[in-house]
Amino acid sequence: MMNNAIYKVKSDLLVQDDKKPAKRFLHPCIPFAKLEGWMKPPKSEEQESSKSSDKEFTLEEVAKHDKTSDAWIVLNNKVYDVTSVLDWHPGGKDAIMNYAGRASVDATINYNGIHDAYAHSKRDECYLGELSQKGIEVMKKDFERAAKERAKEDKARAKFALQKHYWTPIRLEKVEKESRDTKLYTFR
Repeated sequence: MMNNAIYKVKSDLLVQDDKKPAKRFLHPCIPFAKLEGWMKPPKSEEQESSKSSDKEFTLEEVAKHDKTSDAWIVLNNKVYDVTSVLDWHPGGKDAIMNYAGRASVDATINYNGIHDAYAHSKRDECYLGELSQKGIEVMKKDFERAAKERAKEDKARAKFALQKHYWTPIRLEKVEKESRDTKLYTFR
């Protein structure tokens, strides 16, 4: 989403094979990747809620909760009432409301891509129960849809340097000082 004002891109100095130093910038996460980026998931039960419940919800029940006054989302086949999160969510309420009341694997993909242990603890406070077996089957089909869309996007974007789901290595060629507070960077 990149609308989160608290993202921090970390950098470090690398020495390449040709012995020229290089600067590497690392984003907190890489979309769809589980272990890349500097923001790591918690070590215990990666991305899973620590709570359990006998309560099951159908997709029809979840669909009734799609308003800012009553918002439920599905993450990893678990149902959460996120109404209380909307006012303080760093990415804004729209980042959550896009998925409220919907059965979309996109919510899980986007959530897993950026959230840390603190976010998981806040998510767990909102836990209501599990998605029904029929709902899980719908989510599996939606995952297949998302995977096909991603493959199609990747193929269409393969000729471009900037990729949506993958990092592209680049080399800083030149830095030109335009003014006292502006520089022009040229990459290859």
